Amino acid sequence: MTVKVNLYTSANALVKSKSCSLVDSTGCVVTGFSVLTPGTYYCSVTDSTDLVLSQTSNFGVVSNVQVIQIQSFPSAPSAYFDFIITVRLRDNCGTLITQSTQVVISGSATIVGSLSLSSISGSASFNVYCPDHGPQVVTASAGGLNNTLSMSITQDILRITSITPTVRAN
Repeated sequence: MTVKVNLYTSANALVKSKSCSLVDSTGCVVTGFSVLTPGTYYCSVTDSTDLVLSQTSNFGVVSNVQVIQIQSFPSAPSAYFDFIITVRLRDNCGTLITQSTQVVISGSATIVGSLSLSSISGSASFNVYCPDHGPQVVTASAGGLNNTLSMSITQDILRITSITPTVRAN
């Protein structure tokens, strides 16, 4: 006997359906269901005529973010110069989260720039700078999880090697 395992939102919208062959009374195993949006869901098992054989009660999904990856470009930025912090959000299968998710970054020292963005296609890129040199720990938070990146902010010394005067006519 073949059955269908159906995943629904609490508003009865079908999210995904998979078929499974029952070998004996112990049931069957269905894999590959992933929930991409927080909310309330339930599952049902139906036969080939869509008669409901079993149904779960509602269960909640708070966040599907399982992994936060964070990196800096360049990896050792200079004080007062812009650099990019990229945060990638992945689910437990390693797939980038495609839903819009709020990502917030903070630092152990001052970070200047937009520190809160919505991820698009599983990634958020922050254009920031640090006014102080030295060690910096950047924390990225999303979906109730966080991850840190330890980095060193360097201090570049700018030297003026020559000055050429320019005469302007009034």
